[in-house]
Amino acid sequence: MMSPHLAPRARRVAVSAPLVGALLLTACSSDPTGSTAAEPAACGTKKHFTIGVSQWDLREPYRAQARDDFARVVKEYPQFTLNEKDAQGRVEQQVADVDALLAQKVDLIILYPGDSLGLSAEVAKVHDAGVPLLEVDRSTPDPTKYVALLGGDNKAIAKEEAGYLAQNLPDGAEVAVITGDLASDAGTERRAGAYEGLETKPSLRIVAEQTAEWRADKAQAVVEAIIKAHPDLAGIVYANDEESLGGWQALKAAGKENQVKQVGIDGLRGPANGIQEVIDGKLLATYEYPNGVPEALEAAHQLLVTCGTVEKRTVIATRRIDAGNAAAILAEGSGGS
Repeated sequence: MMSPHLAPRARRVAVSAPLVGALLLTACSSDPTGSTAAEPAACGTKKHFTIGVSQWDLREPYRAQARDDFARVVKEYPQFTLNEKDAQGRVEQQVADVDALLAQKVDLIILYPGDSLGLSAEVAKVHDAGVPLLEVDRSTPDPTKYVALLGGDNKAIAKEEAGYLAQNLPDGAEVAVITGDLASDAGTERRAGAYEGLETKPSLRIVAEQTAEWRADKAQAVVEAIIKAHPDLAGIVYANDEESLGGWQALKAAGKENQVKQVGIDGLRGPANGIQEVIDGKLLATYEYPNGVPEALEAAHQLLVTCGTVEKRTVIATRRIDAGNAAAILAEGSGGS
């Protein structure tokens, strides 16, 4: 087995239990320093607040679902107006977007970081300006510069994803790992979790690892090359469901779509997203990765309206979506994916 260089072990949480009711029910952990954020200066002084939202790339289905969820959930908060930005996958644009939000004097910023390191200086600037910052899905390196981090445990979800694939493969089977963008903490954590999950069946042979940077088109090219080099491939672990769409196209073209089992992460609804992929037999399973929209807006309400505090780290649970429950979960409707 390939011996990966794994990141230091992250704090683990239980991620297999179903979500209970609305996604406002979360598992929380305390700030590593033992404190919660101080209330923002604007708290209690205004009747209306502008929330800046900086998204990484709305071309990605996960981000597009978050945009739709913001439009839906913000209606529950009549005190809030959203000022939304799309960096289109470019770190320099996300820096400019956050600068623009600061110049427009928003009351709080919700940031979905793309390049964790590339945004460090900008996050420090927001902190120094006294604007509360909530990071969602991914984090920047210095936790003292943001108020709270909300999202799933990427490493734990990927470990469970890969472990489920391992359970469904015979001893000695060949497996490939397709990573996301390793410039983000989500990419590196999901990579590490994937290897830990595959190690639950030590006989598996990891024959390839490549990045597809979260994109279906790149995954298609990557899987085409892998299947040519390893025609006996039996399983693929993807960093997200979008990658698996491209991978499945490559497998189908090679006549391998029934030979290779695929697993993914996100569990989005929609005709070309993860839940439908499970129903269509393209994915063995996907793991729901909630986008944190309800949690982020509720945290903003706590900080700006009620003058309360929020937990430094909110971990949102996942659930496995497989052939046994995919149709029922799809029928639940939108929100929380």
